Amino acid sequence: MTLNKSQTFTLGEVKFSFNPKSKWIRVYVKGAKVKMVLKNELWLMMYTISQVKAQDDLIPAFKKEMMQFDRVHTIKATKDIKEGEIIKFHCHVDVPLTIVESTLTAGDVAEIRQNAERKAAGVINSSEAVKPVDKSVQ
Repeated sequence: MTLNKSQTFTLGEVKFSFNPKSKWIRVYVKGAKVKMVLKNELWLMMYTISQVKAQDDLIPAFKKEMMQFDRVHTIKATKDIKEGEIIKFHCHVDVPLTIVESTLTAGDVAEIRQNAERKAAGVINSSEAVKPVDKSVQ
């Protein structure tokens, strides 16, 4: 199948003609051209009229395990705010676990997972949890 040539698909008496690079699909009923339809509108129509199982099949879903990193950044102001005032703000970043595991040692990952499980179980509070440290900065 060539991706740059027009292709056709027939379903009963309805024929669809499209170019994969185009946003439009030509619809023919009994050989007569009926309408040009946007591909997105056709997908929306198919989703709307389909059953729940078919809707699930139309929307690809995948699960990616993420690890939460929390950092506290401290800035010392020199202008516009009272001089010497220290500003702290928290930064929350979700990173795919595959990236985390490739940059940390196995012991670090095991400790992070254990603390996350203990925190989820209510054994420790968030201030006691060991946070991952960026070793490239040290």
